This record gives sequence, structure tokens and C-alpha cells, in this order.
Amino acid sequence: MARADLDEALAPYRGPVVRTQAYRLKDHAHPPAGHPFLTLATAPVRTTVGPVDVPVRYYDSAAAHLCFPVDPAAARSLLPGADWLTPSRLGPRALAVLSLHEHRCTTIGPYTEIALSVLVDDLWRPRPYDAVTDLLRRVDLRRTGRYVLSLAVTTEAARVVAQEVWGQPVLRMRAEADLTGREIRARSEDLGLVVEGRLGPGVRCPDADRALYGRRGTGTVRTLVRAHGRLRLHPGAGVRVRLDTAAAEPLAGQLRRLGIDAARPLFVLACPQFMAHRGGGAELAR
Repeated sequence: MARADLDEALAPYRGPVVRTQAYRLKDHAHPPAGHPFLTLATAPVRTTVGPVDVPVRYYDSAAAHLCFPVDPAAARSLLPGADWLTPSRLGPRALAVLSLHEHRCTTIGPYTEIALSVLVDDLWRPRPYDAVTDLLRRVDLRRTGRYVLSLAVTTEAARVVAQEVWGQPVLRMRAEADLTGREIRARSEDLGLVVEGRLGPGVRCPDADRALYGRRGTGTVRTLVRAHGRLRLHPGAGVRVRLDTAAAEPLAGQLRRLGIDAARPLFVLACPQFMAHRGGGAELAR
């Protein structure tokens, strides 16, 4: 019945062929995800969970970096005993950074990350104001960096890569974060930590490329992170850090010794969406 109905409907269009035309159908070309920033050469690195391609690529992430001026002596007490690791001074104070990351799509899977770090001087020839002048240098030429004191991640793959590739002191914890709007929030019941608040007016900043330091055995591991996104600088008055009285070590103890367990940051660097790639850790004989 259906065929008969179709034949009847098409009857007026039957007749001799007058002209034919050939068409070539071609789909629009789509570049690879993250092109051109994330289309770069990679190499596998062995880990206990199997080979991992390095640099690790982050296709869709959000971040908020809470920056606190802290006592240099307190910051120094949290660094390893090596005398070449010294906190950078910005005036009379050192700088501690509590970083919150919401990684929605990466080459090691989605995960949430909470990290505490301290800005440190050049390992060989520390100079006054290096932390300021380094902002004018490319990240691979910077002398200063941020030493990671504590790191918490929500997946086993992220824990293994942070520990075995980047040499960072890492724990696997439950955590959740929402960093895409003006209201930011991060919570970890395992850490006993809550960060929440509203970002005020902000100004556009250059991308937050950075050098991170960790330790592997007796050596220092330096890792470069390059980012591309819409980073903005906000005053920190609207954001609050709260720590439970029974919060877990080591992060809780470090926050308390730095005096930022119930403090407001001086400023916040926030980016609701960015891409990044994090290279393999280079071991330094320091």
C-alpha cells in the first residue's frame, strides 16, 4: 500500500531525462580537540597503573587560586630541610596558594584537585624580587616556582601520576567543586575543608603558566604547566576558607600553621574554563 501511494504521488515527475548533474558530498573538516594549543608531541611514561602519555592534557577545566600573604618563618617550616628551598618574599610576607581545580575532561580522566603550595626562590641563586620579575618571563625561563606542600585528588590515576611523574605529596580524597560561576564552592569531607564565596569584580590577566616543585628521593622535581583560558584577578574579600576542628592531616595542619584555616585570601585568580598541558617532571640535583 505504501509503495502504491508513493508511485501515485511521483507520477507527475516521470518523463524523459533532460540533464544530469554529479555532486560530490564533502563534510566540513573539524580540527582535533584542543587544536592548536593541545596538539603537541607526547611520549609514554611508565607508572604502576600503566603507561601515561606526557604531557598530560586538560581539555576542559576550571580553577580558582586563593592567594594568602603568610609569615615567611611559618612557610619555611613546612618546606623540606634542604637549605636551598626558601620562600619568596613579597615585602615582609611570603605567599601561599590554595588551588582548587575542577578537571572535567583530561587524558587521565575527570577529577577534582585541591593543592596547597608556597612560592619559593631560585634553587641556586635566589635574588630579591625574583617573584615579581619572573612574571615578565616565559614559564620555562622562570627561576621561581611554587613548591607543592599537599595535594588531594579524587581518582587513583591522578594520584599515581602526581606522585610518580611529578613527585608531589598526594592523597586520594573525596571532593567536589563548582568553579564555573561567580559563586565558587569546593568541599571535601575527608579533608574537613570548605571553600565558598562570591567573586567580586575582576580584571583580565595573562594565562597562569607556572612551574611546580616536588620531591623524589633526594632530588627536586620541576614541572611546567602551560594554560590557556580566561583568567581574571578578583579581590578575595568575598571568599572564605573553613576548616573543621577534626580535619585530616597533612593539609589541615599546614593551613593552621600558615594561619589561613579561617582566613580570607588577599586575591583570587579564577578561570571558569581553560585548557592546559602539564609536562613530565624534570629531576634536579638539589
